[in-house]
Amino acid sequence: MNSLRQSQYPFAIEHYRLRFNKAKRRRPRIPPAQPNQPTPLDSKGWSVRQNFKLGTYSEYKQELDIAVKFYDLAYNELIDLFSSTAILPPRAKRWTEARILADSLAYKLCKLLLYLGEHGRVVHTFHSHNKRMAGLCNGWGLGRETAEYWAWLGRNYRVFAELVDISETTIVPENEIEEAMKMITGDTILNADMVLQHPGYYYLLAGECVRRQDSRTVAKEVSASFAAGLMGRMRRKPGKGVILMGCCLRICHCRQSILPNMGIEGRLRMSSWLAAKLIISWGNMMLH
Repeated sequence: MNSLRQSQYPFAIEHYRLRFNKAKRRRPRIPPAQPNQPTPLDSKGWSVRQNFKLGTYSEYKQELDIAVKFYDLAYNELIDLFSSTAILPPRAKRWTEARILADSLAYKLCKLLLYLGEHGRVVHTFHSHNKRMAGLCNGWGLGRETAEYWAWLGRNYRVFAELVDISETTIVPENEIEEAMKMITGDTILNADMVLQHPGYYYLLAGECVRRQDSRTVAKEVSASFAAGLMGRMRRKPGKGVILMGCCLRICHCRQSILPNMGIEGRLRMSSWLAAKLIISWGNMMLH
């Protein structure tokens, strides 16, 4: 199998190089409208599509730095489209698809930056995406007071934790800790959002988002049509107790690499705290 892969690898790289060049030549060309077909994308939407394709082909060619460049262009252009409700009306089909694509592009950028070892850019990209989308959610009536906001944010933290976990990257190098602790005032205060943390930290934040989601009453905060559509599909997903318990179990798994660096009292506190969280999560799961 290895010999077969090695023999086919150059041909695969050449194939995607040709696809990349073809997509780049077609980049400025917008296809005309066809009869009995859905409305084609405008120039901005077409640019997002083409940059995404170029990023994908670059990733397939193992040119990760170039892939990051095109994915970043596609992401920023897509975020700009959200500023116009005429192009992307809230709660329309394309609006929902665009939200999913924006999250997917953010995940993709974080994954590639993790592989490139650019921890600072990973953290900045992830938190910047959350802040930008949170600002847009406020304008759509889906702010922090709604259950959907916390469901979305919790999913982001959970996916990001999985990316950090599977990347097997070296978390928080010493130089990054020192840079994060050098504040303007000169105080040695560590800002957690400036440093790439252990995956267990993000699982913890995901669990907190699930808890906040559970405390919101969906029926009082969203319109009847929206509750019957998107939120109805959300209720068919696994119960909040199941998700919360899953986050706690992942924290237990990740703590194996944390506990050796902690004192005896710290180990006991963390073990007791996790046990309490698991019991609460189990109770919530049984209620759902």
